[in-house]
Amino acid sequence: MLRRLASLLPCLFLLAACGAKSTTPGPVDSLCTAGTFQCFGNVSAACAAGGKSYDVTQCGVDKFCNAATGKCEGTVCEKGSSKCVGSDSSNICNADGSAVTVKSCASSEMCLAGICISKSCAGTQQKCGWNATLTCSAKAWSKQDCQPGEMCDPATYACKARACDGSHTQCSDDGTTAAHCSDTGDAWIQESCGAGNVCVDGICHAQVTGSTVDDTVASTDSDTVSSDDIKDGKTLLELPPKDIQMDQPDKFEVIVSQSATAPDGATPMSFSNASAVWLDSLGTLQISGAEGTTKVEIQIAKIEEFATGSFTTAGGEAPASVIGYSDGTGAVTGGKFQYTSSDYTITLDAFGDVGARITGSFSGALADANGVKVWLLDGKFDIKR
Repeated sequence: MLRRLASLLPCLFLLAACGAKSTTPGPVDSLCTAGTFQCFGNVSAACAAGGKSYDVTQCGVDKFCNAATGKCEGTVCEKGSSKCVGSDSSNICNADGSAVTVKSCASSEMCLAGICISKSCAGTQQKCGWNATLTCSAKAWSKQDCQPGEMCDPATYACKARACDGSHTQCSDDGTTAAHCSDTGDAWIQESCGAGNVCVDGICHAQVTGSTVDDTVASTDSDTVSSDDIKDGKTLLELPPKDIQMDQPDKFEVIVSQSATAPDGATPMSFSNASAVWLDSLGTLQISGAEGTTKVEIQIAKIEEFATGSFTTAGGEAPASVIGYSDGTGAVTGGKFQYTSSDYTITLDAFGDVGARITGSFSGALADANGVKVWLLDGKFDIKR
């Protein structure tokens, strides 16, 4: 998702100070060198033509911004997670998801819920594991997994709803403070932009002088230059209206399992490339997610545009529906998938018009040409049409 950050007007809100000497930094002629990239936390900013604005990409929960390139790259593990490998070691993912460290437990310890913990316990001890609570009972540890969207609160040792996720950034205090979600999702972390800087879409950068305004999204403010935009003979770029918000990131995820029941601790696979298309001539809603050579595609047919509800194999509500899956290891020709559904349940919660969102869930049993089965479980999608 790209969004042009228009360069910003410094003095409209500080008229009294504009004529006086001040240590506050003034506007700069350019922000960056056109065509270069840099990271603002988990946001990749491409310098636009003229160097007076950025094209911004939110890297989201499944990618990280590589400081060496300034671009979003795929994570190798779930950000900040710790997961057991057998019973005596844990794979610990760093905060941005770019690398894994293996931690070996001591001989008196075992790995449970991603952490090394003493094999025996006493009393009513409690601890937090990765997305799980640990409680000592009868001198042994018991584990209770938190629900999706929850985390273990280290203050209460109980599961609580996450405050946010790593795909989110925001501005506050009239554009003087940037905020990003913590690695664990428990709180927003704020950063003051400092004198002479302004926050837009969750990142701080300097104010810029210029001669044109280029807003790429709908605005309540026109892009014309008025007398209010002129100071000391220089044309200043307008401040973007505060009501502009970035689009919500698209979401498409599913657990791929070799059995009808997902194994304990199974993590959904997330697809960074997701789309939802209405094929009017076929009466088909096509929803797909792709990550590298792996792809899942849902076709719901035949239905009416904007229809919602549940569609199942047994019910036959949309008899031409099918779910396809390719894991990237086999040859796929003619648009066919390695695995196609023999049984499915697809729920459409929202089916909006172009520009609105299509949301729902799905699961299914699939088989390849040789009868080898795979199950897609707990699938979810939330995609802008």
